[in-house]
Amino acid sequence: MSPPPQSTLSRRALLGGAAVGATAVLAGCAPSAIPIIGAPDPDDEVRRGVALSEQELLAAYDAAIAAGTGSTELLRSIRDQHAAHLAAVSDGLDIPVLASPSPAPGQRPSLRQLRRLEARAVPQRIKACTAAGDADLAELIARIGASESGHVAALGPRGGSA
Repeated sequence: MSPPPQSTLSRRALLGGAAVGATAVLAGCAPSAIPIIGAPDPDDEVRRGVALSEQELLAAYDAAIAAGTGSTELLRSIRDQHAAHLAAVSDGLDIPVLASPSPAPGQRPSLRQLRRLEARAVPQRIKACTAAGDADLAELIARIGASESGHVAALGPRGGSA
């Protein structure tokens, strides 16, 4: 009795089969169908952080205006500046929009609270400015921070009773 014939696969046949298989797989993927995933831009995270903070400031001003806190003209002017900040920093970003909360019945946001929010935003902008890799973005954030510093002054003296 002779041993059963062994089926052997040559190296050349194996490599040829792998090449045919790879070609078949790649043929089904047109270049336009392959998503190109690049590294995320670190500046997008900086912009997103500033944008979310600007949304929170907008919501605070919306609540204060709705509650009749202080000078409506002043609050609307500052609110509009925050809307412009948000538009400038979020251009081209996909950012979820926060809903502006309505003030709770009997709750009236104070000018002091708005000043605190603005004062807290200034060092956040400095940190974001130094984290930005793009010089134009750093300049934009620095201007936003300067504007918010001006808002603190516009809202009245520190420790006021408004």
